[in-house]
Amino acid sequence: MSADFYRGDLLQKVLKIDSRFWNEYPDLHFEVDSIVLEVKQTFEGLQSLLDTYKPLSET
Repeated sequence: MSADFYRGDLLQKVLKIDSRFWNEYPDLHFEVDSIVLEVKQTFEGLQSLLDTYKPLSET
């Protein structure tokens, strides 16, 4: 069996999990909260660079 997975696939699936699951497993919700916070902080730190980046084809 073969499958193609891409960066962010797992996080997307986790973020779509119903809130009833998180209510039942708050320790896992806490873990996801810390991962989401880290992703947000990383993205926010890169956002200005991403906004001004020009690919070689555009220079």
